[in-house]
Order: sequence, then C-alpha cells, then structure tokens
Amino acid sequence: MVVASTIAAVNLAYPAGLTGRAFAANSTFKGLMGAAAPALAALLLQVASWRRILFVNLALGTLAVLAGGRGLPGSRRMQKPHMLTGGGR
Repeated sequence: MVVASTIAAVNLAYPAGLTGRAFAANSTFKGLMGAAAPALAALLLQVASWRRILFVNLALGTLAVLAGGRGLPGSRRMQKPHMLTGGGR
C-alpha cells in the first residue's frame, strides 16, 4: 500500500517529462534508507529508549502529514466512464 501511494504522489507532484528522474531519485532514496535503517536504529537505541524514539517518530510523522497536506496537489476528480448501451458501439 505504501509503494502504491508513493508512486501516485510522485506521479502527481512532477510533470510528465520529469517523472522518470523523480522515480529514480525516489527509488535511490528508498534503497539507501533501507540499507541504513538497521544501523541507524541500533545507534538510536544505544542513546535513547524505544519509547522516546517512538514519540520523536510520531512527531516527525505528524509534521510530514501536515507538510504533505500543504505541498502536494489536491486530488483529481475522475469522471465516471460512460457505459456502452444498445449494441456496444
């Protein structure tokens, strides 16, 4: 579900000519964070308890949601597809 929403957000945020670069940058960032996350988590747990880390994460998540609400474009209304009637022309 997260991957699908990320793809949709990148597709909406960038013009058609830049979506390839945007997807490449997004994938690179995800790969780097996926590799660095376990080491970063281990370092954080040496300094603070998991409860403190959770509260910091909740605050950062709230800020990200607020920033996304302001920075991302609004939803596009899709029109209903017209149903074929009477012989399927």
